[in-house]
Amino acid sequence: ESMHLTLKFLGQVDVDEVARKVWDEVAPVAVGPLALGVGRVEGFPALDRAHVVVLECDGADARVAELAARADHAACRLGVPREARPFRPHVTLARSKREFDARKIAARFAPRRLGAATRLVLYESAAGRYVALAERAVSPTTPRS
Repeated sequence: ESMHLTLKFLGQVDVDEVARKVWDEVAPVAVGPLALGVGRVEGFPALDRAHVVVLECDGADARVAELAARADHAACRLGVPREARPFRPHVTLARSKREFDARKIAARFAPRRLGAATRLVLYESAAGRYVALAERAVSPTTPRS
């Protein structure tokens, strides 16, 4: 239930002043469904020295990256630093404070075709839980702006 693909992490911001304004720029242009490509288990920064294990979305619809770029640009205009790393669509599966070798974990899961993103949700992380602040179906039609 709490698994999601993050377009932009905003950090500690005022929800009404920043998060909802970013939402207002991204939500209207989310056209879908957005194919997520092929999922494969990967580690950040690398499988053999992972701190984070993810399901990387190889070959995801280019519109996913476009939405992430739009969110990053909107957030930057509101004072949130731009993301320094290139966008890599993924779902976080596990985190560890200590580095570990995740190659055995990855070897147990063959790459497989993923479905499509059909919802866009603005989440707030509160006390280790994700709280949905806004949500909408990804529109099946062409955006107006």
